[in-house]
Amino acid sequence: MKDLIVTPHGKELCNRLVQAIISRYLKDNASTDAISNRLREVCPILYNNEDALNIAAKLNLEVIVSHFTAVHYFQGAVEVCLAAAAKRDPQGLALHYYKNNEPNEDDQGLEAFMTRMSCYGYITEMLRKLLDTGSILPGNVPGVPRSPGPLPPPDPNQIPPEEASVYAEKVLQTCLKKGTSHHPGTLLMFDLLWKHYEKTQSYAAAAKILSKLAERHSTEVTLKERLEYLSRAIMCVKSGEMGSETNAAGELLHDLEEKMEVARVQLQILDALNTHGGHEVSSAVSRLNSDLLDISTLYQDFAEPYELWECQLSVLHCAGHPDQMLIETLWEHIINAETRNEGGGPINPYLAKTKIAGLSTKIKTLGRIYASSQKYFPLEYIIKKLESYSCIAKEDYCWVFNSMLSIGVSMPKILEIYNKLCLSNDPIWFKNGSPNHLLVVLANILNTFAESPSSVSYHERRSFVVTCQDAVVSYLGQLYTKPDSASAALIKELKCIQAKLERL
Repeated sequence: MKDLIVTPHGKELCNRLVQAIISRYLKDNASTDAISNRLREVCPILYNNEDALNIAAKLNLEVIVSHFTAVHYFQGAVEVCLAAAAKRDPQGLALHYYKNNEPNEDDQGLEAFMTRMSCYGYITEMLRKLLDTGSILPGNVPGVPRSPGPLPPPDPNQIPPEEASVYAEKVLQTCLKKGTSHHPGTLLMFDLLWKHYEKTQSYAAAAKILSKLAERHSTEVTLKERLEYLSRAIMCVKSGEMGSETNAAGELLHDLEEKMEVARVQLQILDALNTHGGHEVSSAVSRLNSDLLDISTLYQDFAEPYELWECQLSVLHCAGHPDQMLIETLWEHIINAETRNEGGGPINPYLAKTKIAGLSTKIKTLGRIYASSQKYFPLEYIIKKLESYSCIAKEDYCWVFNSMLSIGVSMPKILEIYNKLCLSNDPIWFKNGSPNHLLVVLANILNTFAESPSSVSYHERRSFVVTCQDAVVSYLGQLYTKPDSASAALIKELKCIQAKLERL
């Protein structure tokens, strides 16, 4: 008896006796709960909680989980399944298989992975039933606690992070594949899944989930939140170590950036409709918030029917559709919208000054977006329209070209366009009662350069001075044929400018 209790051989014999008892129960398909509790009570040194978990690999999981679920002991069901998965794959072959992107040639890893997945399957099936119960009987679903409870104590039996990664992914994917699109927790599960991928540095997978979140039809998500999802997805792709997946990551990034560009146009349309207000746009606003729409739909269903001129221009720019006539028509509408005289009749000086200030701001705002592309910012057409209004308003002669300078149009380019307009002899200036309007503007352009020659780069300044001098001679020739007092005053001003240019 002493040898049985004290010596190592005696302890080994006792351990084998315990194993034999448990094996006997398992062979008879009998419950091991009673014998396990008795063994832990009588001989805790020989049989403890860890020993009880060792038999998990041999249990009929389906029966155990069904029993635990029936009495709402969900934590116990999860723990048994996780313990069984770990025992059935003691070498961690499934984890190695998973981390190496599931190679086809790894048969042992595949077998271990499928074994683990079969164990996790009982958990996901249990979750599926809970979700079904929650959707049918919402009153039975626990509410959100009013205040957070205490943090749980650290669990020494918690599964390792690498195993938890596979398990968490399997659970979340199963819940999402079930198609619970109208369940209030679906959005949260998507959110958890992309954060899980990001935490495990699976950046491409996180980006794809975020992209799905952005494109998912839902009234729970606003358009601004969809843009945030796309922005996070782009950041995830850029943060990842691409390695051998450079091409795939590049394609994904390009696709996300295109979606982001279209989504920005959609947001612009939404903001424009919100400023309109009214019942007639409420359904359109709801639709814009519920989905990410393609560029054609945005134009045909929103920008065009609601006469959103700036949004139409944005759509054409985003789609790369440089229809010159349509673009010029849109710019005409944009300018007319800013200069429209609601009361009719002549434009009084105060109103003209106010409208010119607003129009200048509008041109600067849009110019910073489109000025780099002549296709979407037809400079000559815009300048002519603006100067035509300026001529009618009989206001500041400098605001148009100063606006162009502020958005980055060069002084030589401005002079070239104004010179071309002047030589065209368009009757619009006579019709508006100011035949010398363009010559006055040109005099101001030349004087601006003469006063500040640094506005033109040093390497082209000399040739531009010569161009300006030739232009002055040409303008003087036109004015000499007009013997009115206004022309005489302009001749005097041009001669002063000519003298300044000669000193440069």
